[in-house]
Amino acid sequence: MCRVLCCDAVGLGTVVRTLPEAEPICGVTSLDNRLYVLRGKFWNQIEVYDINSYRLRSYLNVPGIIRYAHDIVACGHNRCAYVSDPFDDAVHRLELRDGEATQWPVNDEPVCLSLNPTHGVLVACAAAHTIKRVQYRRSTTSSTASHLTITHNPVVQRGVHCVPW
Repeated sequence: MCRVLCCDAVGLGTVVRTLPEAEPICGVTSLDNRLYVLRGKFWNQIEVYDINSYRLRSYLNVPGIIRYAHDIVACGHNRCAYVSDPFDDAVHRLELRDGEATQWPVNDEPVCLSLNPTHGVLVACAAAHTIKRVQYRRSTTSSTASHLTITHNPVVQRGVHCVPW
């Protein structure tokens, strides 16, 4: 069973719902009244739940993911979700409105995602020990605006916190 935990500003939380038992959860994000759940499974679907009732509403397909994805983040400004795919060294951009998907290479093993205040995606990459800031355009191309090499802790596995960059 997967429990949904709601935390207040000081980190105290209570379990508000339990999602159905299934594969472990790799990533979770919310936007508007939807909760998007990415599970550790070998298929390319995101579970979409109602944020109030926690009822499963639908699935979103992410074409191109051959194995399981690692993380998910939703952007209200661009009305899309970004999914990291460490097996293809790519990030998938999925339009929430119509499900249109695009894949961009990051030339590294992306494991964790976050958004910055300018709607760019922060991508923590494990192989080169970097955090890349990528600003996606509404086309089939992307551009890496900058990257930061992590030298003091060369293991990037989980957890990126959004910072103004």
